[in-house]
Amino acid sequence: MKKGIAFLLALGLSSLLFAQTDYDRLMKYHAKWRYGVGLRAGELTGLELQMYRGIVCAGAKNSISKPMGISLVIGNSRTFSSNKFLSDSDTEQVAPHGIRTQLAITQLLFNFWTVDCYVGAAAYGGQRNILNDQQEIKTNFSMGAAPSIGLEKTFLRAGTRNKPIYFNVFAEYTYYLELDKRFFTASYVSAGVKMNFWD
Repeated sequence: MKKGIAFLLALGLSSLLFAQTDYDRLMKYHAKWRYGVGLRAGELTGLELQMYRGIVCAGAKNSISKPMGISLVIGNSRTFSSNKFLSDSDTEQVAPHGIRTQLAITQLLFNFWTVDCYVGAAAYGGQRNILNDQQEIKTNFSMGAAPSIGLEKTFLRAGTRNKPIYFNVFAEYTYYLELDKRFFTASYVSAGVKMNFWD
């Protein structure tokens, strides 16, 4: 009887240790930083590089979710609009095509049917082109902060079995707080596609 109890205890303990080891390995795998690259249109319009922590969605092996990401965007400011900001004079408007760099951190709120809903916070800086009454463009440097909320979903899995590549589409709403002599605010919607490497 005692031998049977000892055997059951030893079996239970070894099962717990194996399960914990497997859990630790799984968490370490999901905590790994991976990288991706993408193109976005809106504010900004340009190239996006991203480091992210990802998991494969339960019941949908062709989709991934990103609990956390760090993105660097280099692109063209106000490609599709030039009249959202006003300068010191109400008749001076911000001209398009200023080069900006933006660094953002995103955090997953929830995943619903393999669609990520996330929030983000960014800091940015770069050119700010002003179009004055004489239709002359003067270039200043400005910087600011930009909270955002967005949606992202995997639409294609490619690559190999051991090294798949996930393609995601996203849409993002961003509220910009910009400092150049005084504060300016504006909101934009941007969208794009990302290629996420997985190993």
